[in-house]
Amino acid sequence: MTSGGLVAACSDGALRYFATDEHRLVREKQLFKDWSYTLALSRDGKLLAAGSHDGTVCILNAADGTEFSRFVATPGNVAHDRH
Repeated sequence: MTSGGLVAACSDGALRYFATDEHRLVREKQLFKDWSYTLALSRDGKLLAAGSHDGTVCILNAADGTEFSRFVATPGNVAHDRH
């Protein structure tokens, strides 16, 4: 994604990439069968992690959407204890 871009995690399991300067949808990538509801961008802006409610996590190239890795973490809500 170039500067001025936005990525949305959507309820249909897709990621939608928008060019905010042009107010338009640039790309759509169907990743999951379940809700896509979380995104994280690496500190250098090169990788995007997307997570689904079923526990699937995809690691993508932030610039072009190419999928690097896919794995299942923990499905559903997870409570973490901090000690």
